[in-house]
Amino acid sequence: MDGIFFYWFGWFFWVIFTFIVPKNKIRTIYAMWILLIIGFSNLYLSFDSIALSMSYLTLILGAFILLSTLNRKGILLFSAFTMMIGYTSLLIWEVNAPVWLFMPRIIMIPVLCVCLAMVLTKELYARFTISVIGICSGEFLYSALLYNYSIIQSIGSLRFLDTLSVMVFLLVLMEAIHQGKDKLFLLLHKTNNI
Repeated sequence: MDGIFFYWFGWFFWVIFTFIVPKNKIRTIYAMWILLIIGFSNLYLSFDSIALSMSYLTLILGAFILLSTLNRKGILLFSAFTMMIGYTSLLIWEVNAPVWLFMPRIIMIPVLCVCLAMVLTKELYARFTISVIGICSGEFLYSALLYNYSIIQSIGSLRFLDTLSVMVFLLVLMEAIHQGKDKLFLLLHKTNNI
């Protein structure tokens, strides 16, 4: 059932930003962005025979706005390009050699993309930005490659949104584990000095 992970994680992140994150302007913007993505998930723009999801457009537009607030834009764009190539390669690999996918798609592709994002950047917002831009660009490139062979696939389908939402959840989970590890080491260091 496509979309179940997307809706579950989407509402999970919306609740976190709405009720747990301290009130400020940025929190409100993120909560509205998440609601727009959820609300536009079943709306598509059609050009000729290509269907483009409004959630996809909202995601990539928001990611580019977030990119404009970060430093080292050139390096981050190159990292997003690397993510795009990696994601497109995984999709092509999935179609051509599905036997090599030893885990379900919903687990394997996000895990590999998160590993790549963690190698490419260090900060959570930079990882999130290059991941969203890279995955969205990879989805567009993959659909363009299929279109050249007269295979029509919607860009930003619920299956894509599932993959993206699992990837974002894994990015947040890895950041929480990293911060928890740092706090634990700090606590252990304090107790050893007493």
